[in-house]
Amino acid sequence: MGNWLPRLLGEEAEALQLLRYQQQPEDLAEQRPRMERLLVWLHLARMTLELPEADRLYGELAKLYALAQQPLSDELLDARVAQAHTVWTLKPWKQLQK
Repeated sequence: MGNWLPRLLGEEAEALQLLRYQQQPEDLAEQRPRMERLLVWLHLARMTLELPEADRLYGELAKLYALAQQPLSDELLDARVAQAHTVWTLKPWKQLQK
């Protein structure tokens, strides 16, 4: 499990393509299932993962997930772009993608 979970999370993080959704925030809702999986695994295994600031990553990703569930508006699109950028720049997010 020690090797499998980080690899799974890394694959999911890479497949989420946060850079794309910074440019196309209107399409972010299509990634809700992937974000759900990431959130579940981060929540369940945050104490066993060797990931700095795992709780912060979980919180910021949860905010992005909440934004992906809301109906579209101009303000919401801006918020999605900003939150996707926030998650993408986090140290633990970058570490997952290594």
